[in-house]
Amino acid sequence: MDAQREPVRPQRRRGRERVAAIVAAAVELFAEREYSAVTMTEIADRSGTAIGSLYRFFPTKEHVADTILERFGDAIDEAFDICAANAPTQPVEQTASELVARIAALGPYRTAGSALADALDRAGQPATKAIERIRASMRGGIRRVLHAIAPDLPTDMVETRTLAVLVVLKATGVHMQRYPDERDRLEAELGRMLSLYLAQPATLTRPLSPEA
Repeated sequence: MDAQREPVRPQRRRGRERVAAIVAAAVELFAEREYSAVTMTEIADRSGTAIGSLYRFFPTKEHVADTILERFGDAIDEAFDICAANAPTQPVEQTASELVARIAALGPYRTAGSALADALDRAGQPATKAIERIRASMRGGIRRVLHAIAPDLPTDMVETRTLAVLVVLKATGVHMQRYPDERDRLEAELGRMLSLYLAQPATLTRPLSPEA
């Protein structure tokens, strides 16, 4: 990013609303097409923002991407915090369903965030701090939920189950996008599948090998 051009942080409500509109438009565009194919002009047009105002708040497209990823990370943290707080007082089945529903509800943010991360991977660029934060938030959030469900679960079992749940939650977002007409049915089935896995005794979970 250009170190000489820092984004202007809006102080008034009108400015904050304008930034929110820009981010929402960018989320839609990055969810629709490759990151490299989206232009700042398109973001300005989709959000109804003058191009000069767009560059004032976001000097580069990378600034827009970082903001989306930061907000995606915040949404992930909030979703897992709620699930972890509710888990000790409700059946495992309900926690599993809530987890799937909350991740699915991230919708466009999840799609855009994943697309941005994939674009960096394909370009051979190192992950940004925002992407690393998202990955850490996903794993850390799953660990918190697992601990809330089974506080005595051994550490090696927690790591194994964390990776397994991560795969299911990633699949949740992908399939919700691919089969929007089947969203409710998929959400229910994935919730049931996850609840069966989370409810199984620790003795049925094999720790990952050191090479995994």
